[in-house]
Amino acid sequence: MGNVQDGGVFTMADYAALDKRPQYFSFFLEACESLSLLEDAEAGHVIKAIADYFIDGETPEGLPNFTKNERRTYNRIKRKVDESCGIWYAKVQGGKKGGDARWGNSYPIG
Repeated sequence: MGNVQDGGVFTMADYAALDKRPQYFSFFLEACESLSLLEDAEAGHVIKAIADYFIDGETPEGLPNFTKNERRTYNRIKRKVDESCGIWYAKVQGGKKGGDARWGNSYPIG
């Protein structure tokens, strides 16, 4: 697993392996617009592939069989998923750093 603070890059598989992992990602208007240009079945393929990617961090097996437009849409949304999880991780690490600076290893209870 890469260490973001040391210049490493997390993969979605790294995030999926965390005990506390991202529970959501941002789904922007651009993604909605890209999906709306596809046929319903194509959009369904892309959404299922993104869901599988977000759950376990692996590239879907069917990706080589996607149409050119499905692959483009998948890759565009996948990049945004990765960015969203990177932002989430930076916030978590920043919160932990701030908490440690304030409370050390002993967090007050109640």
